[in-house]
Amino acid sequence: MKKKTILLTLLGSFGDLHPMMGLAAAFKSHGHAVIIATSEHYHSYIKGAGFRFQPVTPNLDPDDAELIDAVLDPRHGPERLYKNHIFPALEQSVHDLLPLAAEADAVTE
Repeated sequence: MKKKTILLTLLGSFGDLHPMMGLAAAFKSHGHAVIIATSEHYHSYIKGAGFRFQPVTPNLDPDDAELIDAVLDPRHGPERLYKNHIFPALEQSVHDLLPLAAEADAVTE
């Protein structure tokens, strides 16, 4: 079987990252190349686990208490997250991901 390059993309906390790293480990154990694209905040963590890392906009810091409080608000949290962080960075995020997607055989989010 020809080995593939798999691009895993995500935004979020370690709760989002850890399942992707589990997938990455499974893919890698079968000889596939894995790229994990996410916030710069996780760079050393991902590299330390032996995976290729690529930063993607927006660079959300999961340790930013003000950001966490704002997005966890039960009434307005999702709206704040998307209006204030995701949507304004969407064009740049696409530009960040296009070259990675071009070299990948599969892309997940």
